[in-house]
Amino acid sequence: MIERIKKLIEMENTNPSSFADSIGISRSSMNHILNGRNNPSLDVLTKILLKYEKINSDWLLFGRVPIYKGEKSFIQASLFDDIPAQVPTIEPKLSSEPRTREYYKDSEPIKPAVEIKIPKKEKLIPPIILPEARSEARSEAMPDARSGAISEVMPKVLPQAISKKITKIMIFYSDQSFDSFNPDNDPFL
Repeated sequence: MIERIKKLIEMENTNPSSFADSIGISRSSMNHILNGRNNPSLDVLTKILLKYEKINSDWLLFGRVPIYKGEKSFIQASLFDDIPAQVPTIEPKLSSEPRTREYYKDSEPIKPAVEIKIPKKEKLIPPIILPEARSEARSEAMPDARSGAISEVMPKVLPQAISKKITKIMIFYSDQSFDSFNPDNDPFL
């Protein structure tokens, strides 16, 4: 649009300052528009079209020829200029009966262009243990202390823990400090 305003100024044999004065806008506004700093506002376009009534608004806004109103444009005819008066239409066959398998019998099933075979992978999902099964498993592994069977379960659950001896316990705190306890040296453990 800026290029068309420049062309209009050139066709009217004037300069941007006198063009701005003639349409009633400030010279600085015209300068900003022509230099690309601002786009022309609706007010500016309206003032141009009111002052230069012979200018075609379609040309100024969209660049469509002709430049002046009433001029014939030299555009080649398009493919669709000679449209026949009656265009044949294809009407679908409508029936109130529902379509059955026989209706689709003649049609071929749709096949994909390329058939891709994806090998099935074994899923490595851990078995799901229901809460009832968990409680049963716990009751089997750890009987109540009242039953007196702890001594029977300990060798099954922790066979290596009985033969091992704790030598050091370390506690790490959130302030990046730590404490170390040695059961042999600490009389309270």
